[in-house]
Amino acid sequence: MTSEIPLDHTVFHEILLREAHKLLTAYDFSGDIEVSVLVQGENTSLLVDDRGRGKKYVLRISSHRLIYHNGPSIASEVMWLRALRRDSDIEAPDPIPDRQGRFVQTLEGSDLDRP
Repeated sequence: MTSEIPLDHTVFHEILLREAHKLLTAYDFSGDIEVSVLVQGENTSLLVDDRGRGKKYVLRISSHRLIYHNGPSIASEVMWLRALRRDSDIEAPDPIPDRQGRFVQTLEGSDLDRP
């Protein structure tokens, strides 16, 4: 039987925010952004406040621990959202690509994979 160290959400949020800041450099944001945790559950949603441009965005980070949250399934969801916006009157979120046209990124922080 293995005992797990209880998750300290404060420490996890600090690590997550640090790694999110690194990830956001791949996007076309101004140099004046603030990132904060909106909600954490199955996914973690972060508020990205681009104060330099006066716009706000939501960055969703999916847990790699859930088998259905893999790159191809998330890419499929993005395609579905884009099709809903393009082909219907449904007001769906508008995913934005990074500077290289990618919609799905991977956070690489080794300390994110802790209990």
